[in-house]
Amino acid sequence: VNGDGTADLYHKDTGIWYRGLNAFRDQGEVGTAWFHEAPAHDEIISSRGGAAGQVAVVRDGPLEAVLRAVIPMRIPRDAADGTRRSADTLPHDITTFYTVQKHNPVVSIRTVINNQSLDHWFRVVFPTHIETTVSCADSHFDVVERPIAVPPSDDWVERAVGTHPLRTFVDLNDGRCGLSVFSRGLFEYEVLPEEGNPVALSLLRAVRIKLLVSEER
Repeated sequence: VNGDGTADLYHKDTGIWYRGLNAFRDQGEVGTAWFHEAPAHDEIISSRGGAAGQVAVVRDGPLEAVLRAVIPMRIPRDAADGTRRSADTLPHDITTFYTVQKHNPVVSIRTVINNQSLDHWFRVVFPTHIETTVSCADSHFDVVERPIAVPPSDDWVERAVGTHPLRTFVDLNDGRCGLSVFSRGLFEYEVLPEEGNPVALSLLRAVRIKLLVSEER
């Protein structure tokens, strides 16, 4: 576990390192429960490169080990005017538990955050550095392969976006090696258009539900 709370994972079978996993990323949100819309003047905040408040070994046994990282972040209070995030920020201490078990190839991650802010989209990011043009994620009846590049959608009824649904996992691989992110109760992912093909998993979108009321007399 690094000083900023992210983790480096070494895959012994292939000798490949996956570095900087489980970084937190927050940005403004003025859309709806169905569609993301960023403020005109957005601000993206990342835990990457910051200092974790505490990194400690919680359990170190012969069958299981648990490490805990507490990552302090300050997130704008809201984006009430719809154009920019507020200058007033609130503290959000994120507690992450990393669990490794003997003979289990899966690293389990549990994240705890007490959200205090409005109008923001909070995600966790896993850089893969895997050269591929598609992602794979499970659906109700199949594993769906989707292009990472967002297709042009000028003549579509709805604009194409980079976010996609998943049920339990999303995977990137190049036929030789890969990285899979499994989720429980989190159903939205995106492969960010950035170097390293990072997978972002949505933890929460704090949106305001806009009600339209029709009154007849």
